[in-house]
Amino acid sequence: MTPEALLIQSLLRIPSKDGQDVDFVLNHDQQLFDEAQTGRDIIAKYRQGGFSTYPLARALVRCLAYRNRRHVILAHNTDTSQKLLSRIHYMIKHIKCEPPDLRYATQKLLVFNKTDSSIFIGTAGSDDYGVGDTITDLHCSEVSRWANPQALLSGLFQAVPPTGNILLESTGRGVGNWFHQASMNALNGLGYKLHFFNWLNTPEYMIPGEDKGFDLDEGLEEPKYFGMGLTIPQLRWRRQKIAELNYDLRLFRENYPVTLDECFQATGFSVFKVVNFELTNDWVNEDPWTWRLRDHPKPEVAYVAGADVGAGVGQDYSVLTIFATESGEQVYEYRNNMIEPDQFAAKAMRALTEFNTAYCNPERNNHGILFVKDLLRMYPPGRIHRPHRGKGRATYSEISRLSEYGTYTTDIVKNMAVGALQQQIREELTIHSRQLRDELGSYVENERGQLGAERGCYDDLVMATAMMAFCRPHALLVEGSILASAGERGRRTNEIFEASQAFMELINRHERGDDPLPISDNVEWDEHAIAWPSLA
Repeated sequence: MTPEALLIQSLLRIPSKDGQDVDFVLNHDQQLFDEAQTGRDIIAKYRQGGFSTYPLARALVRCLAYRNRRHVILAHNTDTSQKLLSRIHYMIKHIKCEPPDLRYATQKLLVFNKTDSSIFIGTAGSDDYGVGDTITDLHCSEVSRWANPQALLSGLFQAVPPTGNILLESTGRGVGNWFHQASMNALNGLGYKLHFFNWLNTPEYMIPGEDKGFDLDEGLEEPKYFGMGLTIPQLRWRRQKIAELNYDLRLFRENYPVTLDECFQATGFSVFKVVNFELTNDWVNEDPWTWRLRDHPKPEVAYVAGADVGAGVGQDYSVLTIFATESGEQVYEYRNNMIEPDQFAAKAMRALTEFNTAYCNPERNNHGILFVKDLLRMYPPGRIHRPHRGKGRATYSEISRLSEYGTYTTDIVKNMAVGALQQQIREELTIHSRQLRDELGSYVENERGQLGAERGCYDDLVMATAMMAFCRPHALLVEGSILASAGERGRRTNEIFEASQAFMELINRHERGDDPLPISDNVEWDEHAIAWPSLA
């Protein structure tokens, strides 16, 4: 137990839920956090677990015990900030020692005379925090409800020295938002420590009674949670709380999560209700932008890829995702919003080549046409998805030729691609990326019937994966067509791939106008003899 926790339990009193003055004794979860905090902490939590009250008490005893502390506590709205301030005033009023000497006590600021320490409580988005250049302790409450946390916190973080403390705490309230991304970064060990607390260690969240005769309700998913270890008294309380929320299971999970995945879920209703997500230690992080499934690529496996292209200006992401063509397992993911289209094309070329010259379908909209142009200069055209072939290059402009490659996503095509992904990700694909899983969870149909990411979320991984799913049947047919042209049905995947390399080299040489390969003499090229399976 920290010195602050000892002071809290020795000096402070708080009102109980039935209105009685009681000593402030840290509950189970508050004790866990008190012992595990690092000074750079994020708490993903359930409702009313005491994770706002404990930091307030810690701020108060630090101002009583230490000189020159500068605490800043920010809530998501004015009403909440005033409630937080009233809790501190209550603790001061009922402190079990001589009341502290306050130099100032305003609606936002408390200054302690003897220690020259202060507590400022404000609202996120306000321009005036009533502080100097340095913040020793920053506590941000319900960050997921803040309108623009990134813009605000980027400046505040700079005011906290390395020896200071930063605490972000909130319920989940959706995926893809700033708080969710910060939590996932912390989970991956990037800077902060993530503390997740569910409601199962709270004694008040159970209703005693006889276990015998309590029938598990399938509709409320009670067999699932009973199998996870919830007791009958906990399930009885859960059933009552769900009834209070008008049987909205999604809303209950948001406020009272059992797992971290439940803490962060879509606030709307996702298009992808069933996702075959498999968490594995073999999904490894190579750099801040790249993930790979260990031991891939394998020489005997063919791969298929999808790409979505951003401008490289820090907004939409450029994404390349690669799957094993036959098994449907995700093996590679690249995601970067600061890489320009031509640089992304070079990066994609290297990755696609490494993965056995993977068959690739880029989305051609907007910046995608620039990506296609550069990729065609570096990568075999026969391995870039080409649903429509021109009758002759001489009659086509460069833009006309480029428009033959990749997929241009009109509303109709987008619905078809998302539909293909919806079916394959339910029955055939296995994904390992948490980022992709989260984007799938926040990909919704809005009230106008349009598909896309929830507000504040991204869908670039979803669209790149949809491009892959859209061309995957075509990629399988291409390999099968190569196999048939070789007259050797029944070969293994690696043998199919070796045949495809020679076959595609013939096509590429023909399209570039190079000399044909010296396969035999007196053989004329007949483009119409080549089997080109249509997407339909």
